[in-house]
Amino acid sequence: MNRQNSPERPKQNKVQHHKQIEKPNAPSDKREQNSPPSIPKSKQSAFRQQYATLNPPPFPNMDQIQPKAKAQTLLIQQQIRKTPSPPPIRQIHSLNPMPQIQQQIRGLNLTDIPEEQILQSHQLILPNTHTPIRISFFQGANISVIEQQQTIRNDSYEGAMIVVDKEISSGVWALTVKGKINKSFNGIGVIDADHADIQHPFDTMISGNNSAICYMKDNLFIKGAKKCDLNENEKLNSGDEITAFVDFKRKPRTFSLAIKGITQPRFITDIPNRVKFILIFGYKNDEWQIISLDERNHEVDLSAIEGEQFYQYK
Repeated sequence: MNRQNSPERPKQNKVQHHKQIEKPNAPSDKREQNSPPSIPKSKQSAFRQQYATLNPPPFPNMDQIQPKAKAQTLLIQQQIRKTPSPPPIRQIHSLNPMPQIQQQIRGLNLTDIPEEQILQSHQLILPNTHTPIRISFFQGANISVIEQQQTIRNDSYEGAMIVVDKEISSGVWALTVKGKINKSFNGIGVIDADHADIQHPFDTMISGNNSAICYMKDNLFIKGAKKCDLNENEKLNSGDEITAFVDFKRKPRTFSLAIKGITQPRFITDIPNRVKFILIFGYKNDEWQIISLDERNHEVDLSAIEGEQFYQYK
């Protein structure tokens, strides 16, 4: 057979056909030359299903983790809500069934979270001036108020504090009282109105959270700290007329005391900007009778006091 008479295929088509055959199998780089042969997708899915039944994957899908985490969080929150809360640090009990006016205030405490106090309040009408004054004390204190005699009695062996609810920030004011004192632990003074948290039972010599200035027996206490035994001062005795003064006209502001009309030789300076008078009970059946609470027109005369016999409130 003569090759010259046989038709020749065009070279261009032969080259194109060669490219179409060799292109899918042609390696793109050196790594593909050593790669194993590919497995069909149908066999891959069957292999994965068989492998999953024998050996579960160590890391589940994130879409499966999130619902489980949410469910665990909700379960923990429900358990926290069902857990009973601990009892309060200080429980307030009503021990006195007398008619009362309940007043809720927020006092400043040692903790960061403020704590509510429930106070018991009474109004007294002073016979000499016919002016009403209000006194307050901690509701848990066992205190009796004899309104006709303007007398307050402690019916417990625990110490107690009475606050006269007249806030003083200017002028000259005087609180005059008489006491029935059994054990010489009654006291009179003032408290910082900005820190008027009534402690109960009250102990004059405890300094924690104590902003009081107190004259007890013949001693002065500032924030629970005893200054000295003032032998030159008179003691607080039953039946004596006792007057406590706060003088905001004097610079610096002062607290002083007079017993039977005689000014005592020791006083306190730099008292707080706003104060309230207080009465202290130290023993059972101690009494305080409030005679007057009035504003004076002149400064307290401290000229009879020799030298600088004073203590600074700090």
